Amino acid sequence: MIEGSPLQHLADSTPDQPFDPSSIAAVKEVDPDLCPVEVAARIIGQKWTLQIVKTLLSCESQRFCELQEALGGVNPSTLSSRLKMLEDEGMIRRVQVSAIPPHVEYSLTEMGCRLKPVIQEISYWSRDWLCTAERLQAWHERETFGDN
Repeated sequence: MIEGSPLQHLADSTPDQPFDPSSIAAVKEVDPDLCPVEVAARIIGQKWTLQIVKTLLSCESQRFCELQEALGGVNPSTLSSRLKMLEDEGMIRRVQVSAIPPHVEYSLTEMGCRLKPVIQEISYWSRDWLCTAERLQAWHERETFGDN
């Protein structure tokens, strides 16, 4: 977790001492313009971030190469930086596995798992409002003809 991160108080909570919503007031005192939606959007709104979380929601843990394959066209350095950021924010854990060959596995923390209903609601909203036949056709044409 990055020291002073707006989400520090969430990562510091434990089952014995759960997150106290009143602690958000302390963060607001530091930055009176802080909006919880803006804080979350700056983190989960980065390209590939929600896709990484969504992929990890569907399995117990994954190696870097498995995540890269599951995500398709993600650049390795982008994936690496997003994984590091999610780890620093307390949303995923990175575990060194002593096997032959040794490797690293990534999994969601409780904080990361709490994004599941958020991702589901975004999916429902997208299907209801964004996935029109015209838009789907335009996306397909862009992908087909490389107009990214």
